[in-house]
Amino acid sequence: MSFAGSSDVERADVRRTFLQPFLSHTTPRAISYAINSEATYDHEALDGDEWTVPIHVSVSKVTQFGPFPFSVSVAYGYFADAPAIGPERKLRAQFTFILPRYR
Repeated sequence: MSFAGSSDVERADVRRTFLQPFLSHTTPRAISYAINSEATYDHEALDGDEWTVPIHVSVSKVTQFGPFPFSVSVAYGYFADAPAIGPERKLRAQFTFILPRYR
């Protein structure tokens, strides 16, 4: 099926699978511990390195910034499998403001 223009134009096929399993636990003090993966499989890869499998371990906390609650998180990622030119590790920091719901 084509969604990017005429199907008469020659372009490479794209067939990928995305899996995102996760496990998370939140404590009564609003600290969350999580482990997840964002695995992708390229069915059309020519070099045989079809899988990219990062495994992330993260810790996050909900706290206050003035009147606004927000979440701060840090995560470490290790690539269990990746193409030869891919990264081996990654570090992620995230801040999320939680805005109040207006009715």
